[in-house]
Amino acid sequence: MNTMNDYKTAEHLMKKHRLTVADAARLTLEMLEESGGNEAPDAMAHCRRIIRLGTNALRLEKATVPFAQAAAEALASREKQQRAGRTLSDFRYYTQRLMRSVPGLAERPLRAMTPPECAALIERAFSTPSQRHKARVILSGVFCTARKRGWCGENPMRQVEIPVVCEKEILPLTLAEVRRLLATARQPRHAACLPALALMLYAGVRPEEVRRLHWRDIDVEERELVILPRHSKTGGGRHIALCPALLRLLKETRQAERAPICPKNWRSRWRQLRLCAGFRHWVPDVLRHTFASFHVKHFRDLNALQLCMGHRDQRLLLTRYVNLSGLSRSDARLFWGSSPLPIRRGGGTHGQIRPTGEIAGCKVLSFPENGLQ
Repeated sequence: MNTMNDYKTAEHLMKKHRLTVADAARLTLEMLEESGGNEAPDAMAHCRRIIRLGTNALRLEKATVPFAQAAAEALASREKQQRAGRTLSDFRYYTQRLMRSVPGLAERPLRAMTPPECAALIERAFSTPSQRHKARVILSGVFCTARKRGWCGENPMRQVEIPVVCEKEILPLTLAEVRRLLATARQPRHAACLPALALMLYAGVRPEEVRRLHWRDIDVEERELVILPRHSKTGGGRHIALCPALLRLLKETRQAERAPICPKNWRSRWRQLRLCAGFRHWVPDVLRHTFASFHVKHFRDLNALQLCMGHRDQRLLLTRYVNLSGLSRSDARLFWGSSPLPIRRGGGTHGQIRPTGEIAGCKVLSFPENGLQ
């Protein structure tokens, strides 16, 4: 009798939800089987726990946003932090390319995205290891911002393997190539590019960093270049001592304090200078590699070079930047000895810049009188 009453009660309770007693039985068995609760001492308590956990998961799923909104919020957050223009540009490009390459990603709930799905997105949208590495970093940034907003529980990118990037060896410029490049920059049509070239070559300033510098960042009295954190690629500021060749060259071409180091249409003019100097295939960071290699060959001081380069440690210097193959001490001595660029003397005549004995890395040395010719 009690069994019949229980059946009728259950049938009545489920009628308004258009469920049968058989449906309820099937759902209960599925919960127990899927959760491994068949051996649970109290099946009803186990099912209640599953329902409670599922309800919480559904509630959290509603407290999320689509990927497109999360990416836009992450970008806006970095704009408020006044991140470097290149950083913002890369962030915008990579997130938009992901959404273009993967239909439906823009509307995909962020909380529902899993590590395997994120790895597949990167594989589909990007073809080279370096691109995939950068995409992983940027996707991780999107999820980090989303976590702060409560839109996801964890950062799935932490479980995505870092792509292995095998970077090609970058050889420094030879002494002859340095001479040719500077001789071209000496021409009137390219003279406006000379300060930026000199800073990249004689101070190891990154190409993107030099575009953000102004003449006020150069302290002639203290003989140092000040790179502020907002101008640095890594977000850390640094001071770089100016060698005699670079210091005299900057004095000769100095402009107003607020004027930028790079002239207008810098990218185009810099490309034209390289082409005129005979460099048809240019490696973007080769001047920084040249600076590091000549510095080590001449001064043999990794600590000083590390400070100039703005690296956290010396590992990257030794594995990536310093390449002494085919580089002689005499070439390094000539490189640092003096600039090959003439300076104006009284009455409009020209003479060769002479070394003063001071050099980058806070060292006082004796330099040959002939220097670079």
